[in-house]
Amino acid sequence: MKLEPGLSSDPQLQFVVATEKEVEEILAMSKGIYGGLDYLPSRYHAWIREPNRTVVLAKKNGAVIGLQSVCVVDAGETVLVEGLRVAPWERGKGVAGVLQRFCTELVKQQHPGVKVSRLTRDDKLGPKDFKKYRLVTKQVDAGGGDIK
Repeated sequence: MKLEPGLSSDPQLQFVVATEKEVEEILAMSKGIYGGLDYLPSRYHAWIREPNRTVVLAKKNGAVIGLQSVCVVDAGETVLVEGLRVAPWERGKGVAGVLQRFCTELVKQQHPGVKVSRLTRDDKLGPKDFKKYRLVTKQVDAGGGDIK
């Protein structure tokens, strides 16, 4: 299903709801993420069936180049933003930002009661990130060190 919440600064990008048929493209795009231990391939099928979750794909010339998942929880007051991916050959071109803005607009339109957005990330945050986001929690291993 094509999505059109009215936000796409790049006319070459198309946003669609993920289906089973894109799984091979998702696997190809996920190669090398987290040192080859990416969690997304094992969760993809469950995510696209989850009732309160929408997995949005960014496509360029018909090929999947990005993915982000949004899941509405807390009786519709919170959205969990997870799984942001951009194909290696498209990184550094602003695709992630456009995809994130698109998903934000989609959530605002489909779930106007959402008050809080929780972004999950696994990478190290820098000073620039702390200007945009507020750290809510950090997971550590049993020995007290950061989980990597």
